[in-house]
Amino acid sequence: MTHVRAVLAMAALSIAVLAAAASAEEGGKPTYGWKNGFLGGFKLTQAGFSNWAAGGENSLAWQMTSTGRFLYDRESYDWANWFKIGYGRTKTGDRESRKSVDEVKFESKIGADLSGPLGAYAALNWETQFDRGYSYTDTSRTLISNFMDPGYFTESAGMTYAYGERLNTRIGFAAKQTVTSEFHAYSDDPETPEVENV
Repeated sequence: MTHVRAVLAMAALSIAVLAAAASAEEGGKPTYGWKNGFLGGFKLTQAGFSNWAAGGENSLAWQMTSTGRFLYDRESYDWANWFKIGYGRTKTGDRESRKSVDEVKFESKIGADLSGPLGAYAALNWETQFDRGYSYTDTSRTLISNFMDPGYFTESAGMTYAYGERLNTRIGFAAKQTVTSEFHAYSDDPETPEVENV
């Protein structure tokens, strides 16, 4: 089952990130300017109804999330990497379980100081999902998405403004690509006769 693979992939990634962060912290402080952070969570909720006049359905839901940040900081430049992954499913009543959360996000940004609080940056962002996605009706389901179908890539560059540790913002221009292999509705331009995969 693909949702089992997604959970196992998240667990393996979480263990690898924790091990890397622990080894980088050995010796008192990060070496070569690396600063790492990781946060993971697991949520489980259940609702059960028995002889309940107001109605309602039994439900069980779970969700796993992980976020991480890896920053290489030097005096005049930095390289920041950030990821967020999440996966969860919900079962309501007698219906089969359905995914409620499914996201994979990663961003890598290089920044350089210019003058005072001003800087320049270039960044790459990637987004997709772990598991297959469906559109449901009362009697059937239709497959509408899958891993990297669609996948989103965004490149951006511009200026940054930093005011101490409290404020850090950026403004610039960006280009975005949507990649598909089977579900072309996410990437196809209906104004053209060809079917675009990107």
